[in-house]
This record gives sequence, C-alpha cells and structure tokens, in this order.
Amino acid sequence: AVVSTQSTGDLLISLFQKLYGSADNEAIPRMNNFTDFPQYFLQQDFMRAIGSVKDQAGMTTRKIVNFLSTQLHYNDNQSNEYDDSYLIVAIIDGLTSTIPLKVDT
Repeated sequence: AVVSTQSTGDLLISLFQKLYGSADNEAIPRMNNFTDFPQYFLQQDFMRAIGSVKDQAGMTTRKIVNFLSTQLHYNDNQSNEYDDSYLIVAIIDGLTSTIPLKVDT
C-alpha cells in the first residue's frame, strides 16, 4: 500500500532514528546487534515501510532516498555475531520502492 503523506515519512524516520540511531548522531545507525530477534525484524520492516512512502504525485522525497542510502552506507556488522544479509536486502527493497512505477514519455 502506498502512503501519501510526507509527515508519515518524517515520523517513521524520526522513530527509526530514536530506536536504532547512534548515540552520537541519530542519522547514522548504531552498530548491528541482532540478539533481540523481534527488534531485528522490526528494523527490516522500517526500511521497507519508509521506502514505500510517496507524495501526492506518487514520488519519493529526496529525504527518504538519502535516509535509506545512509542506512546502507553506514551499516556496521563488525561486532555482530549474526549475519546482516536480510537487513541489507530490506534496505535495498526500501530503495527500490523509491523508483517511480511509471515514467512519462
């Protein structure tokens, strides 16, 4: 389902940053720790939900694209004992959802 209000995107990003953002800079995700599996799955769902937010014209804002790109760029799994492949896929799913479905020719 396509959500059509930008305030929804801002709210989702803000909530994600409070839950998963670094203490030093909420815009950058903290190091992965998947010992709490429900939180891990919620983190993946956030990526897909944020990528699905569209404006009235069916477009994704630059803020959402930048947010998802930042999550992919700064994803840090060095100290995590669990594989982060599914999180990376969820971020990429979110990013691919930002691509417009139709192109005017």
